[in-house]
This record gives sequence, C-alpha cells and structure tokens, in this order.
Amino acid sequence: MKDDRCFRPSEIARHSTDPLVAEPVHDARRSALALMDRASGRVVPLHPGRRTRVGAAPDNDLVLEDRAVSAYHASIEPDGLGGLVLSDLRSTNGTFVHGLRVTRVELRAGVSVSMGRSVLRVIEDRPPESLEEQIGIIGSCPAMQRVRRDVLRYAPLEATVLVRGETGTGKEVVARALHAQSARAGAPLVAFNAAALDPHLVDSELFGHERGAFTGALVRHRGLFEQANGGTLFVDEVAELSAPAQARLLRVLETGELRPVGTERSIAVRVRVLAATHRDLVAMVRAKTFRVDLYYRLNALVIDLPPLRERVGDLPGLASHLLARIADGRAARWQLRDEALDLLSRYAWPGNVRQLSSVLHRATMLTSGAWLGADVILEALRGEPDGRLVAPRAQPIVERPDDATIRSIVQACDGRLSPAARQLGMPRTTLRELVRKLGIQAR
Repeated sequence: MKDDRCFRPSEIARHSTDPLVAEPVHDARRSALALMDRASGRVVPLHPGRRTRVGAAPDNDLVLEDRAVSAYHASIEPDGLGGLVLSDLRSTNGTFVHGLRVTRVELRAGVSVSMGRSVLRVIEDRPPESLEEQIGIIGSCPAMQRVRRDVLRYAPLEATVLVRGETGTGKEVVARALHAQSARAGAPLVAFNAAALDPHLVDSELFGHERGAFTGALVRHRGLFEQANGGTLFVDEVAELSAPAQARLLRVLETGELRPVGTERSIAVRVRVLAATHRDLVAMVRAKTFRVDLYYRLNALVIDLPPLRERVGDLPGLASHLLARIADGRAARWQLRDEALDLLSRYAWPGNVRQLSSVLHRATMLTSGAWLGADVILEALRGEPDGRLVAPRAQPIVERPDDATIRSIVQACDGRLSPAARQLGMPRTTLRELVRKLGIQAR
C-alpha cells in the first residue's frame, strides 16, 4: 500500500541510513528554486505560480533521456503555502528521495531526487550577481559573467574542473566558490600548490606515508587526499607535478583508491578534484611533459579566467571590493579619486588581481585620509617590479543616460542595481553613485 503523505526532508533524513543525509538548511519559501539534472547539468527554474513536469516525453519542462524514466514521471506544483511539492505521476519505477520511495515530497534546496538512473538536485535559483557579492568573483565584463555562470553550472556536478588563467587572476577564489556551491560544502576543502613543494615530497604530501617509509618518517602521515575525503581537493599549478606524481594522481582519479608511500595497502577515497594552471597544457602534452591521459581526465570541465588587463572596465568595482576587504570591518573605508582610477587603468598588471590587491594595500598605508589620489597610487606603483604606466587606453565613448532614463530603469528593476546597471550598460558602482546623487531609492 502506497503512503500518500507529503514527506518533509527532515522526515526522510530520519528514515535514511545514509550518514551524510541531513535536513537542508534552506527553505523553498525563502528563495527561488531550480531543478538540475546532474548528468547533463541542465537547470530548470521552479516557478511558484505554475506546474513543472519531469519525464522522458519531449513536451516536459525537464526532459530526461533515461529509459527507466516514465514519459510523464513527476510534477512539481505550489503547495498553497508558498512552497513547492513534487508528486510522482504513478511512474513505473518510482521516485526516490535519499533512498525512500515517495509519492509526494516537499522540496527544499539541497534535496536530491532519483528517477530511474537519473539524479535531480534542488538548488537555489540565484542570479550570478549574488555569487559575486557572496564570494567575491567580481566583474561585469562578459568573460566574468561567463565565469560566474560556469561556477553555478559546474558546482553541483561531480566532474573534475580545470581552472585556467594567469598567475594572480583568482583561480583559488573560483575553486572555493565551486566547493561552496556544491553538495560537498560542509566537507573539507583542501588546497595544495604543486609548485610550492619539493618534487620529492609531493607523493608523501598528496598520498600520505606509513611510519618508517623513509628516513625521518617517524609516524604515519595522512595525505591531502585522505584529509579531503568526502570533500574537495584543489591542486593548484597541476602542471608542475612530476611524471610519477602525474601517474599516481591519474590512478586515484580513475580508481578512487590511493596507496600511501611505504605500503601495498590501498585506501578508498571519495574526493572531487579541482585543478588549476597558468601553463598551456596542450603544448605540454605535445612536448610530452604532461600526460595526455591525465589531461583528458582533468579537462572534463574548464573555466577560463581573463587577465586583469583585458577587463579594465571592472577595475572600479574590483578596487572597491578589495579596499573594503582591506578595511576588514574597521571604521576606515578608503575610496579612489577619478584620477587614481585612471592611473590604475593605465597599468598593465602583470600580477593581475593579486598585484592590484597588494598595490591598494600599500596605498592605504601611505595615506592618512579616506580618499586615495593619483599621488598615492603613483607612489604605491613605484614599489612594483614593473611600475611603468602605459598610454591612456582608447575607451569607447558611451553617452551617459539622462536622469529620467536612469530613474525609470531603476524603478522597473524594483530598485535592484545589478540588473539596472546591465540594462544601462554601466558598472554597478557607477550606477550606485548616480542614484545616490539623484536621490533614487535603490538596493
């Protein structure tokens, strides 16, 4: 006899034998939700005012290419209280949440639903700007918007992600965002820089060693893979791994098992690997200095970070974010004068965002006021290995919208600055200053 009760996630968690199942923190009534197919990465927003259907038939809102899924397998509808309920449509193989077969279940962010061989995950349907504000992936240029979209798309998946970009572009920031937005967010995130360690110590650091494995190995050491078990391991500068270390990393990725140095015993680990590099891995594969099979394993999903010199338009917002972080809650809050921003935009930034942060930090120590002028920025840049300024960049002439246009668009966006700035074609920081001067209510 079927149980037609509408289960809550907390009730399912109590019935589950999986120790990792816990009641999700987020509530469907507090945020917009979406349903993501973990196999394809496709995301379908769940609208609180209409029905959403899932199944194998082509006219479903979310179509699953799965023979074990019925033509019209399940539907999602409002529960009348501001939430959403998933109902099984008398499917052949049933609908399961954390191993428990259900006919009706309340949906919240974090719930995983199984239909046939497909696994769907309920996620928060948030615009990329919320990720910008929460984690610090700052920038409104198309390349950075694409980075934020990719983080939201790839984070819930289990596949390896390769983050590419020059030194200082923020590859570890992206890795931390991928982990924070994933189902592993409550588990460890362990970071490892392959370029910062003696190659002879990499095996021991990554895979661990047994007592007595080599001179000085007085106790057993748990490697970073073991420390990250159940969570995420971020391998920065993966191209710097030696050939033996590349082979051992490939083995763990393929088998889910590792062998500590000094033992024949294998240990099973469940770790998602994120990798980053500033090198051209394709060229290294051709030169036979990087394993082609490891390259294909790491290259499952790719995120490319642009250098700072290619997104000068993001400098005002990025600098404002970095200055707020430097202040770190103190009463002192620094701002850049227009001439200071002009100087920053004329510098090539070989060290990218990391270098910009260092220069701004130095500038705040060279002034006693709240405003950073051109003189302070020039002095801060003189401390850099390459302090030369390039000629003023040719910028496209963009006519400033009139006050009435600004008012109407901000009001049409319910006072939200991020979507209004996109429509007006200007940085959010610029629009924030304009609405302040015009006395427009915004958020």
